[in-house]
Amino acid sequence: MVMIRNSAWRKNNRREIRHTWERYIAILAIIALGTGFFAGLKITKTAMVKNLDNYVSEQQLYDYRLLSTLGLTREDVQYFAEQDGITAEGAVSLDFIADIGTEGEVVLKAHSITDSVNRLNISYGRMAEAGNECVLDSQFFSEDIVGSKIRISSANDEDTIKAFAYKEYTVVGIADSVNYLNNERGTTSLANGSVYAFVSLPEDGFSTEYYTEILICLQGNSEVYSEEYKDLISAKQEPLEKALEYRGELRYQDVEDARKKVSDAQKEYEDAHEKYLAEKADAEAELDQAWEELKDADQEIKEQEEILREGERKIAEAEREYHKSVQDYEKALKEYDTEKADTLAVLESRQAELNDGRKSIISAISQIEESGLLDQHTQLTETILSLEAALSQI
Repeated sequence: MVMIRNSAWRKNNRREIRHTWERYIAILAIIALGTGFFAGLKITKTAMVKNLDNYVSEQQLYDYRLLSTLGLTREDVQYFAEQDGITAEGAVSLDFIADIGTEGEVVLKAHSITDSVNRLNISYGRMAEAGNECVLDSQFFSEDIVGSKIRISSANDEDTIKAFAYKEYTVVGIADSVNYLNNERGTTSLANGSVYAFVSLPEDGFSTEYYTEILICLQGNSEVYSEEYKDLISAKQEPLEKALEYRGELRYQDVEDARKKVSDAQKEYEDAHEKYLAEKADAEAELDQAWEELKDADQEIKEQEEILREGERKIAEAEREYHKSVQDYEKALKEYDTEKADTLAVLESRQAELNDGRKSIISAISQIEESGLLDQHTQLTETILSLEAALSQI
């Protein structure tokens, strides 16, 4: 029975093939194409993995990216770098709104340029060296962008603007980053929610006191996607997590200590400020009192100045009267001297006349005495009286 059925089945198949040989050939071709495609994929996978391994090894793509909500310090980087089999480098990355001239405002993710991890592959131009230079994403910018400037948009919040050391950066090159293996640049909370491209800056292009991440590269020759690589990653995961937690606790303690110092300083400031306000109020009261006293003194000075000016006017008037009196005196003295000279001349003349009269009287008296004539005596007496009366008038 089995042999009969198999024979019938084969005959039926041969008959089907003879009547529909075109479909049979098409099926064979599809099978051959699928088999070839599968074989190609099997071979291509190995080549692609090898090429990817060479690329990420050459550019040193990080194996772990350590993050902390409190930020990471240089001491943290040094701590991880001292661990066996690890290359560690601190980095800064943040999203921001950039003004790129003709492109308008777009959201870029800024990365600090690292030396030993996540190396850039410059496709045109050169690596950024100065703090105000940058390298842009070659997937979204052409060579024409080199030499232009990108600016930190005022649409960013204050903390983002303060995170950059400069307000604008000169584009000196375009590059590929091993951090981005496809055209997706990630999501963001800014603008439309998508990152347009990346931009890389030297570390001193940022103005931050801490790193936002530490990039870890594990030392070893394990090929990506291999079991050895998976084992290496797994072996380092727990120690790195514990180390990060330990450093986080130290960082938290440092922050708490700093916060306490700030709190103590704030308390001291508030106490000092309160004391300052009290002393200021006292000083202002004293100042107001001194100001009132100063205004009173100023009023008194004005009154005294008025008295002084009045005194000066009186002195000037007295000086004028004095000079006039002196002039009057000198004039009167001159007139007196003149009148005195005239009077003395008159007196001398009258004295001479008197002397002559006396002589005449004496002579007459002698004659009278000699003559004894009374009339002559009386006449002479009258003459003498007249002369004496005239002399007294002088």
